[in-house]
Amino acid sequence: MLEKTHYKNGRRVYRIQGNRLTFFHKNGKIKAEGIYENKLMQGEWKFYYTTGQLSQTGTFRNSKKQGPWTRYSKENKLMSQTLFEDDKVVRNKKEEKPAVSVKKIAPTTVDEYVANFPADIQKKLNLLREIILKAAPEAKEKLSWGKPTFTIKKTLVQFAAFTKHINFFPSRFIIETFANDLLKHKTGKETIKFPYDKPLPTKLITKIIKFRVKDITSD
Repeated sequence: MLEKTHYKNGRRVYRIQGNRLTFFHKNGKIKAEGIYENKLMQGEWKFYYTTGQLSQTGTFRNSKKQGPWTRYSKENKLMSQTLFEDDKVVRNKKEEKPAVSVKKIAPTTVDEYVANFPADIQKKLNLLREIILKAAPEAKEKLSWGKPTFTIKKTLVQFAAFTKHINFFPSRFIIETFANDLLKHKTGKETIKFPYDKPLPTKLITKIIKFRVKDITSD
């Protein structure tokens, strides 16, 4: 495995280990870490305060921010979540603020993530979890980069709670493949919005999950 550490004025600035790149604060604590391939930031990244607490998480594609980016305070409280496409903010700030958290703490499990929100939103989130796991009982559930994530070999789908809706992340390929099925739904390049004031489209979600499982396991 390739390993390289760069120093400046006797201070460690960054370290490359295989395809992992880590930056360091002046005090030696980790500043940021994530995947680095072909001199570009890729995949999921984490950023930290000088005190070591998590400050923000998100995903890069060719060094450009993609999807939801979540920011935390130094007290580990959820501050905001912003949706990006190619480094540009694409969410409507008024409509797509993160749902109001009851406890406002940085969760470490999906149960903790759901428990952070009011009862009516919890009900929707848990129902979505049930639909996903019923369609893909072999899927594993975890919290990844601030979002409930379901995996089979690799990421199956993710979701995140906003003020007026749930953002569902089944992948750009799914959005394109199910374009006709999604005509009645608000979508982004990689997301589907499920408003809280409307029933979850159980049949559509199940159809998407089963297709996604087949796509992943056939690789």
